[in-house]
Amino acid sequence: MNPQELFDKYPVLKQILDFFEQYGGLLLVIAFAVLMIYIFYWIIVIAPRRVRQVFAELSAKGYSTIDPDSQEISQVVTQLAPIYPIGPRKDQEIPEWKKNLAVKLHSANNVTRYVVNVSRSQIDKLGRMNSTLRKTNIILEKRKLQFSEPVYIYPVKNHCSVLWEWRYKLKKITSGLDNEFLEKYHAYSKSGEIQDFPSSFRAVLMNSCAVLCDTSFYCFQGGVTLKFQKEGWGLCPANEIYKFKDMKMLIEIADAISRALP
Repeated sequence: MNPQELFDKYPVLKQILDFFEQYGGLLLVIAFAVLMIYIFYWIIVIAPRRVRQVFAELSAKGYSTIDPDSQEISQVVTQLAPIYPIGPRKDQEIPEWKKNLAVKLHSANNVTRYVVNVSRSQIDKLGRMNSTLRKTNIILEKRKLQFSEPVYIYPVKNHCSVLWEWRYKLKKITSGLDNEFLEKYHAYSKSGEIQDFPSSFRAVLMNSCAVLCDTSFYCFQGGVTLKFQKEGWGLCPANEIYKFKDMKMLIEIADAISRALP
């Protein structure tokens, strides 16, 4: 059956085609405008509301709200925040995080945990003016640890775009860590060495690797980095968390790491 015979048999098809021929361009413009309105509505209204709901849930679980602009939050973020996994590539100063929401939790052994929602605008492409607003939730624990220098770790299978050697002058750690661990994680420090790596801590990271590499969780799309130093440690996923079940998952990983650290 040729098209004309089809149109003769089903005249409504011809009417539909004529309608799209006449108004198709306008419909595409309207559809695009609706999509853009929804995207901006999500960014400006829905996403911040969901993030606030997640932090409200944390408050209900025992975390206390703290002023994100306080000196305490500024110091702990500056000191303990890991390198963001989608690092700025242009040779410029890395902007500071703006602190939007913050909660903290005191626990035994003089450990204080912070969950902080942060944002900043950064240039992502080398030599190109491609400014992007980056937002995420970082988990930080202030405590005494037995690390002689900061150590940065991220999963091999959840690649991040940080230029560790070029921008941060860090060296890849290849000694002091077993081959099985190095198949799962990349590790960096200033010296390229690590002095003490507790077996219980190693086991938790190995067990957590599958989850940290699971990009079906939106927060891990784009990578996740961890930082350990004598003043404490931190975990930084690439994206914000909009569901409390995802935040609960992240908190459970943090709990396991915290329990394993000496």
